[in-house]
Amino acid sequence: MNQIIKTIVNVGHLGARVGTIASVVMTAASFLDFWVYGEQLASLRPFILLAALLAVIWFSVFRRPRWGILSVLLVAVGFVSMQPHSQGDVPKRPDSQTHSTLRVLTANAYIGSPDQTQLARLASDTRADLVLVTELDEPLAAQLRSSYPFVHTTELNGVFGMGVFSKYPLTDVSIQLEKTYDSPSIHAALQTPEGPANLILVHPLPPGSQKALKARNQLIDYVAMLTRDSDLPMIVAGDFNTTTWSTHLNPLMAVANRASSGGTWPSHLPLRIPIDHVFFKGFSEQGVFEFTEDYGTDHVPFLTVLRSSSPHSH
Repeated sequence: MNQIIKTIVNVGHLGARVGTIASVVMTAASFLDFWVYGEQLASLRPFILLAALLAVIWFSVFRRPRWGILSVLLVAVGFVSMQPHSQGDVPKRPDSQTHSTLRVLTANAYIGSPDQTQLARLASDTRADLVLVTELDEPLAAQLRSSYPFVHTTELNGVFGMGVFSKYPLTDVSIQLEKTYDSPSIHAALQTPEGPANLILVHPLPPGSQKALKARNQLIDYVAMLTRDSDLPMIVAGDFNTTTWSTHLNPLMAVANRASSGGTWPSHLPLRIPIDHVFFKGFSEQGVFEFTEDYGTDHVPFLTVLRSSSPHSH
């Protein structure tokens, strides 16, 4: 029995050391996020950090100080590297008595879901004024159309299907296609009670290739430019397929604030990465509410409550 225990411990030591070395290599490579595999590793930083934390515990229990110090340093680097980059100046919160709120529900409905329509119930339960859906299919679109008078969707024939469902009028609506993969984004002016605001819904491809990585980054740069140049309040939302600590979000983080949502994918795991975002300019955040129940999607939907920073004329 003692020999069996000793063998298990020795195998554990070997596994912890190999895992620590692999984590060091993957962490170093994750800073090369201009490279598609570096970008993919960067998105896995929470899982690498978890592995490093387990190594710290192992080496502490079995008193392996040199390996323990290495794994502690790895934890520190992983934690620091996952901090969001700086954002623009957060506007002062306005008086609650003079400004109405805008309740924005954001969801990737998952095109492979056997029943996306559970999200229609969530939209009703949350009293969302604006529902922004990526990977949208027709059954969910039909249910949301019955509750929202102002609707605009792309063609609902694949993973790029998306839709804007609003209680307030949508004007100047257009669909723009990202030129490399023809992935659409929806652009509109939203006529809120406080005045008009510009809205963009996006869903670039995940960085599965160098070409897709470049196309996604170009789209982010483009909507950042539109946000910077907009004289109206702005909302940019969707599944960006990149995390809060990615340097590729810097252009948008520099000109807008990000709603304080947490990890959104994959929804079935307790540890998730933040790839769905709401950015805003000319609003202040009043709260973010995440819904981790099973809504038939692999992303966590969330409600962002925004308040206009200053009234605008109609």
